[in-house]
Amino acid sequence: MQIIKLKCVSCDVELTTYKVIGYTCPNCGSIVYPQNSKYEEKFNKFTENIDDKDIDKVIDKKSKIYKLLEKLKMKEIIEIGRELFNILLKEETSYKIKVIIAAAFTYLLAPIDLIPDVIPVIGYYDDIAIMLLAFKMISEISGIIDISNIKKRIKYQNGQIIFNVCDNTENLDYNYIEEKNRKIWIVSKADLKKFGYSNINNSIIANNKNYLLHKYIPKLLISMDEYDELNFNSIIEEQSNIAKMLGAKKVSFKIKELSNNNNKADQKFNFKGVFKNEASLDRNNQSKNYIEKNYVFRDFDNIYFEYINNLIWLFTDENISGEIIKERILNNTEKQTFNRTIKTTNLLNAKTRAEISRVNSELKVDVNISKSIEKEIEINIEYFDLPDDVKINRDKVYENIIKRINDRRDKLELEF
Repeated sequence: MQIIKLKCVSCDVELTTYKVIGYTCPNCGSIVYPQNSKYEEKFNKFTENIDDKDIDKVIDKKSKIYKLLEKLKMKEIIEIGRELFNILLKEETSYKIKVIIAAAFTYLLAPIDLIPDVIPVIGYYDDIAIMLLAFKMISEISGIIDISNIKKRIKYQNGQIIFNVCDNTENLDYNYIEEKNRKIWIVSKADLKKFGYSNINNSIIANNKNYLLHKYIPKLLISMDEYDELNFNSIIEEQSNIAKMLGAKKVSFKIKELSNNNNKADQKFNFKGVFKNEASLDRNNQSKNYIEKNYVFRDFDNIYFEYINNLIWLFTDENISGEIIKERILNNTEKQTFNRTIKTTNLLNAKTRAEISRVNSELKVDVNISKSIEKEIEINIEYFDLPDDVKINRDKVYENIIKRINDRRDKLELEF
């Protein structure tokens, strides 16, 4: 089995893999390139033969180059190739950079076997590797290329990442698998700490356990066996904090849970999710559970604006706040009751769940992520009376809250 070593252009994550199909870093979503000094030496030597005429020839063959990029059938590489061509056309681009880009496209137009004894050719592997190498060389030159735009376009586009946590990865033959519908990163707790990962609720990340990324919070991990429940609890917690911000005396959640407990139904769910994309919850096999959660607050003297700085779910499809802020501030509402439905398939769709379940089987992980839960929630809020200064200036207070919420949304959009 041929092992290929890869390294990220942005964050220096090092990967070893036996099959190269995608080229995005599981840590930051940027580009990974093949690590091979002989390869780089031969490409550097190839660039020495590029002159002004070669640069002009490449520019004249833009349409052909774009067609060749499309044949590679990899969105990441197509984005990189187009970005490189745009840089080539800019007058302010240095001659050195133009030579590197022209060399990459010259090879694409008329490939020669640069590395027959170094890396075996896997389809279009040579062409892909050349694009990556040119991109890597240019990105190392300060101020020449901003890779953030490309990162945003390609980040995690090939599916959910499974973080398979272990104590040490040094003796592993490979630590990364990337295929069409899955990414598995076998990673140590030390590396997760190094790259800034944390576990939801600040709990300890455990060895020999699998994690998924939070849908909306970068680098926040959620254990696969508690994925749905931990997300749901996070939504409820934020809702209670919004109510507390507005002066809640008591917040009650009456939760009606519909879950599928039939093993045969689960198997059918997996099959349809993988092959027909028709996975659904069989209501005939559902059990009904009623749960109550109550939050009681002792006092209230002013609006707690600081809670806005931690909002996440308010800006998502899982938002259950509705119009409570407006009604509370502008109308000094004393009680509120409203109903919402949360489907955990909105957080992780049925097709992805089925694929993860297939991977779990391969990894011998006894976690059935294919089960989805639908919860209907009745929310009752009792409030303290608004302070006099809020009553007098309720329009300004409401505008202030909305401004802070919009600022929070803008910040999240930049992070995501």
